[in-house]
Amino acid sequence: MKSNCRRKVPSGFSVSGGNHEPVTLVIPCYNEDANLDRVLPDVIAYCRRNDYLLILVDDGSKDGTAEKLAQYTDPLLKVCRHKCNRGYGTALKTGLGQVQTPWAVTIDADGQHRLEDVDRPFERAFTAPSANG
Repeated sequence: MKSNCRRKVPSGFSVSGGNHEPVTLVIPCYNEDANLDRVLPDVIAYCRRNDYLLILVDDGSKDGTAEKLAQYTDPLLKVCRHKCNRGYGTALKTGLGQVQTPWAVTIDADGQHRLEDVDRPFERAFTAPSANG
């Protein structure tokens, strides 16, 4: 069963400042209507500041999550929707399958992850000495 996804990676997408390669945040959502108004504005602002892409996967929510996600039209954002709940792992797989950047990070839609932690692996990966010299 294919999922329904909209929005494509903007042409010419690149990270400003050239500090690292493009990154995509993937957020699975299941019945997160109550959390989205609190969490998404900060996530979208974070993605804009860092030129990251954002993929949101609605995993067949029954609570208004789909309607709320449909309100977001930022060009850095893609929304995917499962018609029925297929589980957290499948929602992650759907989102990661849509990633068109070299790097992806997954976080949850309930706000339990700190956005400032998203960059930590990249700070180390892109500032560590090269193995070739």
